[in-house]
Amino acid sequence: MDKNIDLNIIYKELISWTTPRTYEELSLGYEVRTGLWCNPQRWHSYLKKLGTSLYFASPLSPPLCALVVSNASKRPRDTFWGSAPHIPSRHDKLEIRILQWQEMVNKVLNHSWPEQMPIKE
Repeated sequence: MDKNIDLNIIYKELISWTTPRTYEELSLGYEVRTGLWCNPQRWHSYLKKLGTSLYFASPLSPPLCALVVSNASKRPRDTFWGSAPHIPSRHDKLEIRILQWQEMVNKVLNHSWPEQMPIKE
């Protein structure tokens, strides 16, 4: 993992989104905010760390990382499932996964996110 990638910046980028977006769009948004490019294929580890950090800081918050989707499918990559304590493991049936993901996205978009990333005290 690149030590230059800042979870707080990822958090700020994601809470500014009003719809799910792609890993490529996350890379572009991060670059605009920081001047640093992150290959879209490398986001999984950062999103996993962000999801876990947010869960332990605020266990009732929905999984913000649900907003990041594959460019091809417009759904989360398989690595999303089970990547944080509040994200279920990957269900075998695509229809169930889509319903679970849509529910998470609705919760994320309706959640009142603080301006600063919550941290566990």
